[in-house]
Amino acid sequence: MKKIFSLLVTIGMCFSLLVGCNLFSVNPDKYYSQVVATAGGHEFTMLDLLDAYDLYGSNYTNNGQSYEEAIKGSLDDMIDRALLIDYIKENELVTLTDADYNDIKLSVHESIQSSITSFEDQIKVERGLAEEEDEETPEDGTEEEKGPYVSKFVIDQDKLNATGVFDIKRVVDTDPDYGKDPGEFVQAKDIAYPDISDEAMARYIKTLQSKARQYNRSDSEEDVKKYENERLTRIFTENKYIEKLQENYNEDVYGAKKAVVDKYVSDYATDYVTYHGENNAYNKAMSGYASSYSGDMYYHPETNYMSVAHILLKYDKGTETQIASLKKKLDENNPDYDEDDYNADVIKLSESMEVSYEEGGETKKATAATIFQRIKNEIDNIESYDLENRAKKFYELIDIFNQDEGIESAEYGYLIPLKITDTNGASDSMIEEFAEDSRALNKANPLGGNISEELVLGSYGYHIIFNMGEIKNLFTVEEMKNPEDHFEKIWSTLYKTKVTLTTNETLFDRIYDSVDSGDTLFNTYAENLSKTAKAGIEIKKYESRYDDLWK
Repeated sequence: MKKIFSLLVTIGMCFSLLVGCNLFSVNPDKYYSQVVATAGGHEFTMLDLLDAYDLYGSNYTNNGQSYEEAIKGSLDDMIDRALLIDYIKENELVTLTDADYNDIKLSVHESIQSSITSFEDQIKVERGLAEEEDEETPEDGTEEEKGPYVSKFVIDQDKLNATGVFDIKRVVDTDPDYGKDPGEFVQAKDIAYPDISDEAMARYIKTLQSKARQYNRSDSEEDVKKYENERLTRIFTENKYIEKLQENYNEDVYGAKKAVVDKYVSDYATDYVTYHGENNAYNKAMSGYASSYSGDMYYHPETNYMSVAHILLKYDKGTETQIASLKKKLDENNPDYDEDDYNADVIKLSESMEVSYEEGGETKKATAATIFQRIKNEIDNIESYDLENRAKKFYELIDIFNQDEGIESAEYGYLIPLKITDTNGASDSMIEEFAEDSRALNKANPLGGNISEELVLGSYGYHIIFNMGEIKNLFTVEEMKNPEDHFEKIWSTLYKTKVTLTTNETLFDRIYDSVDSGDTLFNTYAENLSKTAKAGIEIKKYESRYDDLWK
């Protein structure tokens, strides 16, 4: 299905050469002025269609569609756009202000300047002053570092203060310079190469004149400039109506709330059908996630998993040798040396094993025991009930001390089953000592936030484990069966529930981003609006008058 938001067009210097007939054998004025379609009082000419192809054609040809499909699609887009704008105006869905018209004027100026700048770049390449840029910049193998998540919504503090009602509103970017009159267009010249700027302007004018002659219009400099300015103004004015329509749509957050709740309930229902009464299958699925759980299982038939993060301090070679010697001693079955003695001796080695780490731009060293005590102290200095800040502090310490890359890619940490039986399908993905210590942390505090009481011995090093709490249902089955009765609770709980303890992103944000990728919600609204706008409108297309464009 064609996206209606394609009606918000991007302007470029793409000038169509799709003239199928031999203009030496026809009257150009008659050819370009012939009506190719009518709709709702609009008459669309061949010239209108060719202009529409300039705007929309690449949307089709870039997707592998034929010229015939691109031309027909461009005609449909042109008609849809015109009727939608009519409907918006007639029903006063949008009112443009003086500031909006000034912004339209600025957009026209920026479009003209962008076209001239493209010619400047072309001339610089021709003169060897610059290299031609590839359309796609090759990847250098590095990933761009992501900043903190920024939500599209914020708490409506004014409403909360005035009424005590918790609500959200959409984040609106404000530009203090928006709507200022840009005055008349003045070319921004390249200070280093003013002659190139002059030549670029000349090429820009010649291009406009070439198209004017192609379409049998006046090719005087004054006339082509005026025509292009009017063309751009018309397009950007129509764009502005659609932009403002979307702004108005976004201001009403009910649609966003409903889309999020509907998606959550739908996914919950899928999980419910799959796992209700099927604890074995559920436990196998959760155990299989291990470190790859992404939090998108919304129904849990039982509370049988916790999430943990950890810091690994790897044994150095000297410590490994000493541990091997102690293990050999343990394996000799000496009645005076048991498992507890072995563990105590390995822990004792942490007092001498030094670990290198980077902090504050410096390389530092400390013993494993000292690092453990520092981590424990920094966590214990935060109130025990403040799980979120304890988790954030632990992840800060992960960045400093951790030597296990796996935890850094595990968004929800590692999943640990709370109960493992011969029949429940659960299994440990972590070593026994790690899993048992994690379960001990859960037993001490099911809500999470506590940390290992001592270093946990592992195969490769010492572990320091942080309990991030249990994985459990946010809502009851009854609430999910009747979401309309619990709408406020559902959306607000999702908004207040972080995806993970260390991020700004909420479950509401994540679900919204998934259902509104590429402005899906507004596109759907605009498509429905467009259907309403076309209802009862007679649309006629005279294909025989434009099929020469692809034949």
